[in-house]
Amino acid sequence: MELLKNPVDSIEMGDEEESLVSAAVIAERLGVTAGWVLDQWQAGRIPGYRLGDTRGPVRFSWREIERWLAGRRRGPLVVEGRSA
Repeated sequence: MELLKNPVDSIEMGDEEESLVSAAVIAERLGVTAGWVLDQWQAGRIPGYRLGDTRGPVRFSWREIERWLAGRRRGPLVVEGRSA
């Protein structure tokens, strides 16, 4: 594996390689602030990685964020083809 780069780092996921992205990238995709993303990570609500020591950057896997989102999807109940 190559040395990790900023702001997009790489991790190997089985046979594939995936980029790790910053809170700013996740925030842009979710339509929230980077501060919100980091607050949620700090509270243990969203998955992410601290690189290095306690002052190292935090990076996220978009694939893991997508799985996290899928597990939290909420919406109206659908009854017989229509919203309840």
